[in-house]
Amino acid sequence: MKPATLYSRKDCQPCKAVERRLIKNGTPYIKVDVSEDADAAAKLKQLGYTAAPVLVSGQTHIIGYSPDKIDGLMLPDVAKEIKRGPEHDRTGVEDKG
Repeated sequence: MKPATLYSRKDCQPCKAVERRLIKNGTPYIKVDVSEDADAAAKLKQLGYTAAPVLVSGQTHIIGYSPDKIDGLMLPDVAKEIKRGPEHDRTGVEDKG
């Protein structure tokens, strides 16, 4: 999975919440502080955004702190495993297919 890009600002609480969620999920990301990086601020503006946080992963853009959308960035196999839960544990079950 290619790392997502988190466009963030210093002292931005929603930005910190997004970063904590990415870490919790094990989602690879690159953090860019637009308050210190003029090129990154210009890129964010080019994308049509004027506020942070903005999380970009491929063609997906997530504005603000949206846990469900951030969780959707997880690798499909990992997300599938989490959604299945323990009732679908196949330990000790022989696969005949």
